[in-house]
Amino acid sequence: MGEQPVPDLLRTNPSDLISEYFLRVNARHEPVDIIEEVVAAIFDQGNGLEHREFHLASLLYSIPEPSVEYIVALVKAVLKVDGFLDREKIPLTPKNGHQVVSVAGSGKKGVKTINISTPAAIVAVSMGAHVVKHASRATSSVSGSSDFFNEVGGLILDPDATVKVFDQTGFGLFSIEGVVPKFDALYGGRVLVPSALSYALPAAISPVRTDAILYGFSMPRLKESVLAIHELGFKEAIVANSTEDGVKYI
Repeated sequence: MGEQPVPDLLRTNPSDLISEYFLRVNARHEPVDIIEEVVAAIFDQGNGLEHREFHLASLLYSIPEPSVEYIVALVKAVLKVDGFLDREKIPLTPKNGHQVVSVAGSGKKGVKTINISTPAAIVAVSMGAHVVKHASRATSSVSGSSDFFNEVGGLILDPDATVKVFDQTGFGLFSIEGVVPKFDALYGGRVLVPSALSYALPAAISPVRTDAILYGFSMPRLKESVLAIHELGFKEAIVANSTEDGVKYI
């Protein structure tokens, strides 16, 4: 969809490249073939591009119902900015053949509550489950998973130390703060409602590897989220949400 030859001149001029992207979007194409270069241009602090925050916001919301192909391409492009795609994820060794389930969420839910998934994960572990929780501070809710964990006396450790805790308890809370610093510097604290990245990015940035994930998604298109998460390496995925009015998702 929208794959067109890109003149070399555009590739050397970030403003022209970004203009090309939005011209294609305006013509109802998904410029999957240049999304990696566009994202790189927005985050490259040395290319003289102005209004980066505006370009990023426009990029994230320019396609209201993105395809799975576009979602995956966008997530991979963002992860590549910080070299995350080239990193080896830490393998986990569950006891007694248990499956390890990641728990993550898109955040930015429409109903602002305390963090729900972390206490739910702890309850599941108390009943024998093996759970990895992706944790971050709140951006638009009353509390994020890191905030909740700190409030109940938990310590956020580095990944290697958390693996040791997981080996002992079956529960590991892995902070995603600082995992993608270049991206966070432009994105963090500025984007307060779900975007195209919300379909799958928080599922993809865990420092550890698991095959299964339970993902909370604050948007209605659950199928697209599941398929994108599959494409990003999870063999099994359950994506869930709820809403009373079809507008405010949790």
